[in-house]
Amino acid sequence: MAEPLLGGIEAGGTKFRCCIGRPGEPFLVETTIPTTTPGETLAAVRVFFEENVHVASIGIAAFGPVDVDPESESYGTILDTPKTGWQGVDLTAGLTVPFSVHTDVTGAALAECQFGASQGCGVSVYVTIGTGIGAAVLVDGRPLPSVRHGEFGHIRVPKHPGDAAFDGVCPFHGDCLEGLASGPAMIERWGEDPATLNLPAAWDLEAYYLASACVVLDRTLAPDRIVLGGGIMQRDGLLTAVIEQVEQLHGTYYASSSSELEKKIVLPGLGADAGLAGALLLARASETLKSR
Repeated sequence: MAEPLLGGIEAGGTKFRCCIGRPGEPFLVETTIPTTTPGETLAAVRVFFEENVHVASIGIAAFGPVDVDPESESYGTILDTPKTGWQGVDLTAGLTVPFSVHTDVTGAALAECQFGASQGCGVSVYVTIGTGIGAAVLVDGRPLPSVRHGEFGHIRVPKHPGDAAFDGVCPFHGDCLEGLASGPAMIERWGEDPATLNLPAAWDLEAYYLASACVVLDRTLAPDRIVLGGGIMQRDGLLTAVIEQVEQLHGTYYASSSSELEKKIVLPGLGADAGLAGALLLARASETLKSR
C-alpha cells in the first residue's frame, strides 16, 4: 500500500513554501507564498491545503525561535523572533490534521541526512544563511534531544578588523553571527541586496564570518559533514572562499587539509528543496504528531 500523502510547510522569514507529496519523491504540488503579515500569510497557506488533495498530516519546518516541545501548550508558536509582527504567532492555528513542528534547519538537516549531502554521516550539521542564520546538529540521523532548540545564529564570533564600525542588525545582540552575516546585515552594511551585490570586499567579509562559524562547529563537534545552505550560499565562489578561510583560521593546530575540508564543508545535495523535503519527513514522524 502506498504511503499516505503528506503536507509540508517551510516557513521562512521571506517566504513560505508549501507542498504535498511523500518523502524522497518529487513534490506532487507546491506553491510559494510571500511572508507578509501572519494573518495574510497563514490564510494563504490554509487555502493551498484546502484547494488540493487531502493530506494525512502536515510537517512544519519554521524559522525561529519556535516552540518545538510537543507537550507544551504553545507548541508550534513563534517565540522572540527578530521578525517584526511574528512574535507569539501560532503556526498551527486552523490545522485540522495531525502536525509536527521543528526548526527549518532541523527539517533541512533531516532531509540532507536521508537523501542528500549528509547520507551516512554519524555527526552532521546543517547551517542556513539567509534572512536569519541557524544550525541543526544530527547524531546518527537524529536531532539532539532538547526541549528548546539551539540558536547558533546568535553566537559571538570575532569581528573582522575592517568591520569595527558596523554595529550589526540583530535587535537582541547587535553584532552576533546573525547580526553580522545574515542577508539583512549585508543589505544594511553595503546598501544592496546580496543577490545583486558584486563587491569583492563584501563577499570576502562574508566568507570570514561564515568560516569563523564553521571553525566553532568543527572544533566543538568534530562533525563528519557541515552543510551550508540558504540563499546567501547561492553566491558563486562563496563556498570555496569559506573553506580557504577555515583553513587559515585553523592554523597549524589539529588542522585538516584542503581536500579534507572540501569533503567536510559542502553545499546541500538537495539544493533549495532541503527544508521543504524535511517538512515532509517531519509530517511522517508520527511519534511527535499532535492534533487539536
